[in-house]
Amino acid sequence: MESVFRLKPNPPSPASSPFAGASLMPVVRLSRMSWARIAVLVIGIMFDRGGCEEWTEASLKTFPFDSRKGPQAPPSVTDAERRSILAGKSCGAFPCSWTAQFIGGDMIDLYGSGSPNVARIFIALEELGLPYQAHAVDVFAGQQFEAWFGDLNPNRKVPVIVDHDGACGDCTIFESAAILLYLAEKTGALLPSHPSARYEVIQWMMVQVTTVGPMMGQLVHFTRYAPDGISSYSRDRYHVQVARVFDVIDRKLTGSEFLAGDMFTIADVALFPWTVRLSTYLGDEQEERLVNLARWRHNVSLRPAVGRALRAQDILRQQSTKPEDADPGTLDRLFGRDGARRT
Repeated sequence: MESVFRLKPNPPSPASSPFAGASLMPVVRLSRMSWARIAVLVIGIMFDRGGCEEWTEASLKTFPFDSRKGPQAPPSVTDAERRSILAGKSCGAFPCSWTAQFIGGDMIDLYGSGSPNVARIFIALEELGLPYQAHAVDVFAGQQFEAWFGDLNPNRKVPVIVDHDGACGDCTIFESAAILLYLAEKTGALLPSHPSARYEVIQWMMVQVTTVGPMMGQLVHFTRYAPDGISSYSRDRYHVQVARVFDVIDRKLTGSEFLAGDMFTIADVALFPWTVRLSTYLGDEQEERLVNLARWRHNVSLRPAVGRALRAQDILRQQSTKPEDADPGTLDRLFGRDGARRT
């Protein structure tokens, strides 16, 4: 006799949504033996052990870290294994604890891409142990301009979450900082309750969302996407601003384990993804001066939940158009170039 469970389908979406009425995950039929194996797996997770292939257990630790490329996936993760994960056939590149989250219960739907702001939400969800299902929004194919996504976020940016177990029913939240606050308050974790400590965290998170993210985003844009022949003024300006804010953060981390003190919080979650490839944009010499930031980044990269989150986001990234393959008209609309209408 087989037991049957269905992984949570996507939230109700407009008829125009490509996700409407369908689940990205298959129906899974499990025998009694399979249920027994799941029980063993869950027990293993409780003791921080993997339950799949040997290399999967090793992957629970962290990726090899490279400041130019960021945490790297294990070399044994092949394209075939990635497809197997997406088809729901094995744990593959994911730690088993990630896969096991989908057994029963209401999930959070995360709509995102491969961007640092989306990485923040993957990290928070993994750190908090919240069950979620990730859906790729193909930004470089213009999917964010489709009507169904505009219903989720009128500003047409990722990330967006829909929490099916929220205080407001199916709660839709967009903007990464708002999502981090929502998840922290929902779980009572990653954010202190005492007012002084709480606002220490919030103010440093705001530094990430008002300065680090925007300045880094503009630097990346003018470094990678600016048309040929454009003045170097814009790139130089944002390079200076990025260097300045990371000097401030480096000083803040002097004698402090984490950004807002001795506790890992949403302020650290917000900052980490923007530091992964810092030397690519600041240069090796400037990055080497940021010794406190380097220590902090290394320690954060060793957190098992961070490794799981980046691995999960990497799977999502494989489903999306690469920037170099994007249609020029879509890029013009995305970046607001040549008077292209964004909405």
